[in-house]
Amino acid sequence: MKQRIIYLLGILLAFFSCEDSLKKDYPDIKSYLVINGMQSFEMYDLRNVGQQIVTYDLPIQCSGVENLKIQAKLRVSSERLSEYNTMNYTSFRELPASCYKILNQEVVFESKKEAGIVSVEFNMQQMVELVGLGNSDFILPLELYDTPGLQINEDINLIFLNPVVHAPFIQFETSGLKELAIEAKDNNILAVPVKIPFKTPVNSGFELGINTRTLEEYNKEHGSSVELLQPQYYRQENETVISANEQKAIVNFKLNVENLPFGTYMLPFELVSSEHFPITEGENKLNFLLNYLPPEVNRSIWTVLSGQSITHPTDGGGIPALLDDNMDTYWHAYYDSPFPVKLEFDMNKLYEISRFEIVRRQSTYGPAQIDTDITIELSENGTDWVTFDDVTTKYLNVYQGFNIPPTKARYVRFMIKSGVRHMAEFRLRGNEVL
Repeated sequence: MKQRIIYLLGILLAFFSCEDSLKKDYPDIKSYLVINGMQSFEMYDLRNVGQQIVTYDLPIQCSGVENLKIQAKLRVSSERLSEYNTMNYTSFRELPASCYKILNQEVVFESKKEAGIVSVEFNMQQMVELVGLGNSDFILPLELYDTPGLQINEDINLIFLNPVVHAPFIQFETSGLKELAIEAKDNNILAVPVKIPFKTPVNSGFELGINTRTLEEYNKEHGSSVELLQPQYYRQENETVISANEQKAIVNFKLNVENLPFGTYMLPFELVSSEHFPITEGENKLNFLLNYLPPEVNRSIWTVLSGQSITHPTDGGGIPALLDDNMDTYWHAYYDSPFPVKLEFDMNKLYEISRFEIVRRQSTYGPAQIDTDITIELSENGTDWVTFDDVTTKYLNVYQGFNIPPTKARYVRFMIKSGVRHMAEFRLRGNEVL
């Protein structure tokens, strides 16, 4: 099995050209390398999937040939490589002859034929044994030289092929953390792309797993309580295989959120095995952080019904600071207020509330950073209240959210039960009841 490396004319590889203004006696016909000098390229050791040979196709072009027959010829030139090393203070070595085979060292142009190919076959077994993986010290120096009827431009008649062999690998196209907002709809799809840096000659299977350690480490680092998305809420839609002659597979997972409680979840994927190729360490984890949340309740129409606060340029911005989406401002109750400290609001619309969220006051003062217990109460009529269990908040500079059973309410009480007597932000999430 062979792999071919082909470059477009005039873009990446050298090609030969003849001048357009040709004469019938043709001694003035010239050929030269349009792109010359050092040309490095990568190849991959795919012997384990039957690929022993990598073929490098070098396009050659000649224009203006009419009823003439012209030969362009290449040869390996150790002398020119030595000159290159001397001029550039380099120490490249000539690629051993056992590593390659030039299939055709000449191209014949006749009857308006304008393009041809010189092919070089690289033997992967010899390349790995004699050159090694990742070694860029070896050069195949090819020189275009004069032939009858063809004059060479001596300034640009050399190309130094620098093949570098790499071990194959497989990895996620993008790794790390990817945060997504998902909605209550039927077409939530997670796309998990897996790639290799070459076209695989055979179908190449791989296996995806769920790494719960990643979730544990995330929660520990962020002081959060993100939950693992359970298998009943997603389904794999296609096979985990990169098809022959392809470089990538996209594995789709369809989310089923019909009965999923609102909240933040994680799907920490890991590339755990591969049929043919080694897995790149560090690029084998893709963690989806999924925010499945109801919409925020519009706080701009809330009315304050009761509550007290300090309003002072250096100590709190009053109750409006609790509702302004600015974590740098905060509400502060009186210092001697007995617990629980309460604020009561009329939301002026009826909602089904399923989550409340807070941000702690941002302060470098130690006592302001202690754990603080809070809760809320909800009411449809302002008289009959539903109370929820206390929750403990940490000193963090992010929203901390707490899910509750969906409850219809127009009125809300925010209560601090113990700890500090101040807070930066308070908001609710839920759907308006129409």
